[in-house]
Amino acid sequence: MSVTRQLAQNAEVAIKIYVQPPKGNKVIQFLNIKLNICETLKRQNIAVPLIRYFFNEIMRKSNMPFSCPIVKDFAYNLTNFILTDSIFPVYTFYVNFNFSLNFMNDYKSFGEMLLEGRTVPK
Repeated sequence: MSVTRQLAQNAEVAIKIYVQPPKGNKVIQFLNIKLNICETLKRQNIAVPLIRYFFNEIMRKSNMPFSCPIVKDFAYNLTNFILTDSIFPVYTFYVNFNFSLNFMNDYKSFGEMLLEGRTVPK
């Protein structure tokens, strides 16, 4: 992802996870959270274990800075990010899921990442 302008101190990321049981018709909102990017980089105090795992992996496998500013005209890369079943509790049921990140700068969206998948038995 290349950022074409420096992010404001109020830049946020909205994280949403929706799940649907394979035989169900109803989509369930599992998580809906907004994080201030600069505060999260600075404090690294994410209360939700699943999001904390993603944050730690992204910081470990990318060239994202550990503090603001997020500078413009720089290519940020995420390489070899691997999602394994180790992050899910053993009682996780089989679901289709939709995981999205929406990046906002000055309350305007400038980027989105979408991951769709399914948990399956080993």
